[in-house]
Amino acid sequence: MPGTLTVHVNHDGTNSVSAERSSFETAGAFDVVLVNEGTPAHVHVRLDDALSRVASLDTTNVYLDADSSQVVHVRVGNGGERPVTGTLEVVTGYGAETEPVEVTVTDPTAENPPVAVDESLGSPQPEEEDQGVELGDVETLVPLLLVSIGLLVTVLAFLTVGDVLATFVAAVVLLGGLSAALFLRRQA
Repeated sequence: MPGTLTVHVNHDGTNSVSAERSSFETAGAFDVVLVNEGTPAHVHVRLDDALSRVASLDTTNVYLDADSSQVVHVRVGNGGERPVTGTLEVVTGYGAETEPVEVTVTDPTAENPPVAVDESLGSPQPEEEDQGVELGDVETLVPLLLVSIGLLVTVLAFLTVGDVLATFVAAVVLLGGLSAALFLRRQA
C-alpha cells in the first residue's frame, strides 16, 4: 500500500499551499493528495532532477474544483542507487506560491528486515486436552438419550393410538425429556 503525502491548497487564503509534512520517506510508489479548501485552483506538481531520476508523476498539472481533492500518483522505479533525496514541489497561483517537500527514496529491502523467528516455534507444542464430545461422556449422552426417548414415544403414540389423549401424553413425555436434558446440561 503506497504512502500518502497530503497537501492543502487555499487553506490560509487564495493560492496558499501547505504540506502536512516538510519531509517524506518512502521505498516505493506514493500518492500526493491535493486538498482544495477554497476556490478553484490550478496546481503544478514537479520533481527536481535528483528525484526525477528514480520517480515520475502520472500528471503534473491539476485543476482542483472548489472544495475538492485529487490524487497525483508518484511511481518509483526499481533501478538506481538508494537512498536518493530530492524535492517535490507543489506550486499554485501560476508560480506565486511554492511548497517544497524533501522526499527520500530508500532501498526497498532496507524497509523489510528479516523476520526473527523464535526457536520454540520449531519444537512440537504440548497437546491440549480435547474439549470435544466423546461417546463415553455420560453428561452429554444422558440429555441426548432423554430427548431421543421422548421423540420415540411421541412418534409411537401418533402411529398407534392417534387420539387426543395419546398426543397429550406424548407431548408431556417430550417436554419432560427436554426439561431434563436442559437441566442436566446446565449441571455439567
